[in-house]
Formats: sequence, structure tokens, C-alpha cells
Amino acid sequence: MSEIKSVKDDPKQNLPLTQDFQKQWIAGFFDAEGSATKKDTEQPMLSIYSTDKEKIHLIQELLDELSIHSGIYLPDDRTVYQLFITGGANIRRFFQTIPIRHPSKINKIRAFFDS
Repeated sequence: MSEIKSVKDDPKQNLPLTQDFQKQWIAGFFDAEGSATKKDTEQPMLSIYSTDKEKIHLIQELLDELSIHSGIYLPDDRTVYQLFITGGANIRRFFQTIPIRHPSKINKIRAFFDS
């Protein structure tokens, strides 16, 4: 438990930890602060939100190492960063690689592939 607290206080500590721990850490972020959306004809998108710029960039760096490509967006009128993942193959790689546990998010992502 102290390992999780230390990573929460200093997310850069996550880098030298095992890849499995890194995946679990990303999954926790997605389960707590993520969304899976698809609007009508638009492509599906996964998002993770945070006011902590350093954590969002660290998640992006860890995803890049897993060949999961993402972007970061900060609307002019907000202080919440959005890390977003688009593209069917990219979303599928995230879903197969990151051990998310949130039931409704899992169902939404599965529905992307069923449509």
C-alpha cells in the first residue's frame, strides 16, 4: 500500500516499476477518471481526465511504450486536461493491454467492436 501512496505523491516513481504495475496504474486512472464515448457517426474515443499535467503526460508516455497512441487536449476555458485515444486498432490495443475493471466502461468499449 505504501508503494501506491508514493506513486500518487510522485508519479515519476511509476517509471522504474514493473510494466504490470504501470498497466494497473493506468487502469486505475481510467476506471476512476476515464470515459468511453461514441456519438452517432463519430469514431469512438477513450478519454482520461486530470488537472495534473504531469500525470497526464506520464500516462501518455507509458501508453506510447505500449504502442498505444494518444493525444492531450486542454480547452482554453478549462483547467482539466484530456488524454484521448481514438482509432479502432488503438482502442482495441488499450482494451486488450490495460486491465480496466469498471463494468460499464468495459461494456461500452465492447460495444464499439460489436457495431
